[in-house]
Amino acid sequence: MEQLDTTAAVLYQEDGPAVLFPVEVGIDANCCSRALSILTYGKKDHHVEMICRLVVEMASDEEK
Repeated sequence: MEQLDTTAAVLYQEDGPAVLFPVEVGIDANCCSRALSILTYGKKDHHVEMICRLVVEMASDEEK
């Protein structure tokens, strides 16, 4: 279970989905990939996989 972001939790709507809640991701160069990992897998441990998947997707579609 990821750690609740108490600062953002104050802004979260009370009638929002119970399965979604703001979590702390960290402020480093991997914050976007960690956020994608949380959305995809429910935890931020898969951020390296998310970076690899993005690079592969961008390289396979380089004509666009």
